[in-house]
Amino acid sequence: MDFRRIRILIQREFQDIIWNGQIMIVLFSALIMVSTVYILNQFGFNVDQYEIVFFNAIPSVLGFISAFVVMYIQGNILVEEREHRTLKVLKLYKVSRAELLVAKSTITLVIAMGLLIVAMIVFRYEFLHAVGGLLFSLPMLFMFLFLGTLIAEYSKNTIEVSLYGWPIIIVYFMLEGIVNSNLDVNFIKAFPNFHVTQGFDYILRGEWAAASLYIIVPVFWAVLFYLLLKKKWNASDQQNM
Repeated sequence: MDFRRIRILIQREFQDIIWNGQIMIVLFSALIMVSTVYILNQFGFNVDQYEIVFFNAIPSVLGFISAFVVMYIQGNILVEEREHRTLKVLKLYKVSRAELLVAKSTITLVIAMGLLIVAMIVFRYEFLHAVGGLLFSLPMLFMFLFLGTLIAEYSKNTIEVSLYGWPIIIVYFMLEGIVNSNLDVNFIKAFPNFHVTQGFDYILRGEWAAASLYIIVPVFWAVLFYLLLKKKWNASDQQNM
């Protein structure tokens, strides 16, 4: 892996992303979403013995940033290389798949972390809670980073990225609704939504050891999608041989 090539790719990607209308719309939508979550987080209502809330502060914002911003941006900036037919040019310059992934992922993660920091400032997180929250968020961000990369592998253009991505976003927020509604449903514990919510609750209390236990399931999902991505890469390499 050539770090000089990676640095050049990051600079190229940063210059391209400034003029990318789709990405700018995503970022603008993300900022609107942070404001919306902050406002709606103040409201809720009761149905029988259950408390129904619209969003759950930073865990909901993290879900939106991960599922919408990270997955969508990563999928789009990768598949655009195929759309613009620049992959062959990059191969001529001996750019490896790993180098391209690191460069694209760096841009995506910087954007996501920046948005998350803005959200934590809006929600008035203390410095230590913000640092702990950022570290706790990494498995979720990587989970959707690998998922976005996987979607790009199966997509021919940005339209297909949206077609594959939106059902995932809808399902994720259906699960988020179950968590936020405090319904006693055991299967929800198999998904990262529940663990992110619980982990952030402990982070805000300063109970770091308890919070660290809730990082296991998000790490599991991140590893799972990485393994699926690696399997897809191996299959693609065998077809090209």
